[in-house]
Amino acid sequence: TLFAQAETLDPKWPDPIIGRARLAYETSRRNADPLEAKAPIDLGLAHVNRALALQPQDPNALELRGNLQYWRYLVKVDAEKEKQSALLAAARADLERVTELNPNQAGAWASLSHLYYFIPEVPPLDIYQAAEKAWNADAFLSNAQTVLNRLILAAYDLEDWTKANRWCDEMQRRYPASAQAPRCQLYLMTSRAKEADVALAWKLADSIAAMAPKPAQQFERFKSDLLVAAVLARAGQGDSAKRVAER
Repeated sequence: TLFAQAETLDPKWPDPIIGRARLAYETSRRNADPLEAKAPIDLGLAHVNRALALQPQDPNALELRGNLQYWRYLVKVDAEKEKQSALLAAARADLERVTELNPNQAGAWASLSHLYYFIPEVPPLDIYQAAEKAWNADAFLSNAQTVLNRLILAAYDLEDWTKANRWCDEMQRRYPASAQAPRCQLYLMTSRAKEADVALAWKLADSIAAMAPKPAQQFERFKSDLLVAAVLARAGQGDSAKRVAER
């Protein structure tokens, strides 16, 4: 209501309209059910398009429209494949345009580092670079931990073990209370990045499960044990690896 009052006082000022769009976006993110998310997404898009009519190259408005379209794609508000493809392309175009207008727009780079996973022709290096640019632009971004995790996984996909270890070390330094700290150590142990230490792998899996909320503990236990199975296989304990994976 305060943003609406501000807009009434100065209808040509885009910031209050962008504020209204951002609130609608945050409301839509509270529920991944397409039926619940659709109305606030549509409201947010209506607001942000009004803001862009006033200021077509506003980076914040373009980033927000890109995020709204991308969220609509992720929650599958539109089930038709053609509409989904169009949404993804539109979101990508908006977010990439933002990075052209402002190369230090951390939020746009962070969104692209996730969006690129859904585009098969985008190479892993582009995913890594998008996450790295988000981190370099603002290492204290609200979703910095998520960006850091993408840096670890993208470096893993590139088989750049030096970078993967570096970012995993940073995760442990910055977020020691997060399950992502032991998870990245365990994940890297499935590769040539680290030695296959079976005893340590089980300890890390225990830590991940213990850190998870109670309703998710069994799920996290199974996920972690699959990684332990990979470590067992790397350590030459194939029979044990098979038993753990089957369980």
